[in-house]
Amino acid sequence: MDLGGNGFIGYAFDERNLLVIESNGAVALGGTLVGLQQRILGPSWYHYFGRVGSSLFTVLNGGMYNSSFEVQDVLGILAATKDGSTSGLGIMLGGGYEFAAHAQIGLYLSGGALSGGGFDYSGYHVSVLLTGVGY
Repeated sequence: MDLGGNGFIGYAFDERNLLVIESNGAVALGGTLVGLQQRILGPSWYHYFGRVGSSLFTVLNGGMYNSSFEVQDVLGILAATKDGSTSGLGIMLGGGYEFAAHAQIGLYLSGGALSGGGFDYSGYHVSVLLTGVGY
């Protein structure tokens, strides 16, 4: 469990639908992993099922999934570290509850197929976020 966050800006075309450009990411520190950042950046569609300030919502995002990392030697024998960056197409699914006109809590699952720097793998992160919404 580490730090996560998101930010978005966009347009609500009615009381229940919002189209935004969103960045949702996580940062991990510790262990043999000196640092890891994962995020998805792209268009998101938020759909609210009830009235403003008291509603369940869902979110769907398709965009670029990016991972930057720095890894220390697994055996700890060498002081050297390796770093790299990978990217690829990704998707984010989520949902939550808007409990006030400008505040919501949500659960988001993001992932994608990543390649670059000699690495090919799938990356995923789960975020539980408390979000302030201004409009």
